Amino acid sequence: MKIDFRSRVQASPEFADWLEKMLEPAAEDRFKSAVEALKALQTPRSLPNLSKQLPQNQSLLTGRRPNGSRITLQKTNKRLFVKIPPMGLQTKGIHQFALFGSIAFGFTSIVFYALIRSVQSLLFVLTVAPLFFCLLPFWLIGLSMLCILVYGFFGSSYLEIDASSFHLRWKCLCFSGKVQGQTADIEKVERWSKCPPVIWEKDHKHTFADEVTPVEQDWLVAEISDFLERLSSSKS
Repeated sequence: MKIDFRSRVQASPEFADWLEKMLEPAAEDRFKSAVEALKALQTPRSLPNLSKQLPQNQSLLTGRRPNGSRITLQKTNKRLFVKIPPMGLQTKGIHQFALFGSIAFGFTSIVFYALIRSVQSLLFVLTVAPLFFCLLPFWLIGLSMLCILVYGFFGSSYLEIDASSFHLRWKCLCFSGKVQGQTADIEKVERWSKCPPVIWEKDHKHTFADEVTPVEQDWLVAEISDFLERLSSSKS
């Protein structure tokens, strides 16, 4: 019966804790008087950090998971884990564009291969060579679209953050990659309009979750930011 306001407002951890105590369902768990509430508001240190009172293995809920999301998110006081499974064609328009680009890439490759096979003279070779260089940029674009399409069906990514370090990994078929660093070096996590989320680590930035919907991206940014704030508050 508790009101979940943390996912709807942007507030400091201290003020959020104060407001949460104000909204406790049981009257005996709230402040005893307006004077006590005002004193706690003016001196946040007098109010225990509610996030520290949670058991270490208890999940912390920040916001509601977007409807239909297949992302796995597990969060405790000390660890956050995110898994983004293969999304196929159901998430972003770029995957539909990648499908079109891959088809165009395959078609032009077949046509060019047929031309090469039918070469009968040096003059024809000289005619086909400029065509090759003209088509090269389109092939490179088509190849990148094909990679996006393959990743959409077979690629998955993972983000794990604990008190000491963070790991950002991706895997697609037999290929994989990993970025890691110190949690203390993470300055912020943010997302701009039409851009994927970014983890700022001092002079480096790491993008992630670019294959999911904007609603899911905003949700992940809120969850990760909340976890980092709670982690920082628990150390101070």
